[in-house]
Amino acid sequence: LQKPATSSSMAYWTFYAPKGNDGDINDNGVAERSRFEPKTNRFEWWKVDLEESYIIETIKIQWYSGTLASQYSIEFSNDEKNWITVYTANQAFATPNVTLPGQTFEQTITIPAGTTGARFIRLNLDKSTSQYPASFWEFEAYGSRFWRPVPTRFDIKPNPGESFVGKDVLYSLDVYDQFGNSIENEHVKYSISDLNVIYGELDESMTSGTSFLKLYACG
Repeated sequence: LQKPATSSSMAYWTFYAPKGNDGDINDNGVAERSRFEPKTNRFEWWKVDLEESYIIETIKIQWYSGTLASQYSIEFSNDEKNWITVYTANQAFATPNVTLPGQTFEQTITIPAGTTGARFIRLNLDKSTSQYPASFWEFEAYGSRFWRPVPTRFDIKPNPGESFVGKDVLYSLDVYDQFGNSIENEHVKYSISDLNVIYGELDESMTSGTSFLKLYACG
């Protein structure tokens, strides 16, 4: 709740994005003070930044019953550039799991096991059930913090400083995270033709769980 939220638009200034995760589902007679609603009923989006990566297991959406979504999807990302779709609804809104007071429908969505961690979650509201925009009181995501391993120790065998003139050498690279756990074992075959390997170095552009070995040589 109350993580930074943005949206493609808002119907009125009182329907702005942070209202979609402020923890308030009680309208107290003034509905616009506690729910999010975009400007149109087609191809809008609402997005939240969790500020850290999490393994999301369940998502709950407390829809405003006056304008439900009929076509919508949920996407995950860690960098706001590469998105994966984890849920899609392309038909009339199904019967919600729970009906709550105050024109509120609660829908519970189970995210498939093994889905990648996410820092950003985007709800794409492609179409509503009426001429009015799809609207919701609260968007909630439940899960556990995703600990991304940080490579801190590297063991390379055989010693790259040794001379292997005219041989094909299979290098074994063991990578360990900040807690001493093995991340991955990579084997790199490097053909040496009348060259001496001077040293090995890890590519700084590597991603978590994947390691690349740069081998430098001189004649």
